[in-house]
Amino acid sequence: MKVGLFFTGGVESTLLLNRLSKEDNVLQLYTVLDPSINLDRIENIVTYINENNNVSVNFPFTIPVKNTKEDKDRTFIRWALHLAKVEVDMLYIGSNEHMDHLPKREYLNNNKIVLPFKGLQKDRIIEMYKNEGLLELLNMTHSCFIDKISHCSKCIGCVERTWAFERNNL
Repeated sequence: MKVGLFFTGGVESTLLLNRLSKEDNVLQLYTVLDPSINLDRIENIVTYINENNNVSVNFPFTIPVKNTKEDKDRTFIRWALHLAKVEVDMLYIGSNEHMDHLPKREYLNNNKIVLPFKGLQKDRIIEMYKNEGLLELLNMTHSCFIDKISHCSKCIGCVERTWAFERNNL
C-alpha cells in the first residue's frame, strides 16, 4: 500500500512519521513550503527516523505556495485531494483539534484522508511521545507558525506547544 504523509516537522506529523515508518508500506512525504518550514530541520528528522527505525524514508516532495494564509490553505486542500485521488492509497495529515483549518474543510470527508489526531489536544500528543520514549525526537520538532529557526513564543503554535509541554511537566 502506498501511504502519503503531509510532513512539516511539527509535533503531530513527526509522531506520525515515526509510527508510519515502522509499517510495511511505501511511505511518501509531502510538505507545503511556507515561511515556517525549515527544510534542514525536516532533513534532520527524516535522517533520525531512518537511522533509529532502520528504514529508508525519502525527503519530502515539496509543494511551492505563496506567502498568504489563504493561498496556503487552498494549495494544501487542492494537493490533499489530488494526492488522495491519484497518488496514494491513504494520506495522513497530522493536525490536532486546534488547527483552525480543520473543522470546515471538505477534505475531511474523503475516506482516503486520515487525521488521527484531529480530536486531540497537543498535550495528549506530547504525552504519547513520553509514553513511547521519544523525547529526543520530540525536541527536534517545531511548532512556530512565524519563525522557521526558533520559536517566537507568541503565535498560536508556540502558545499551544508551551501549554502542552507544561501539562506534561517538560
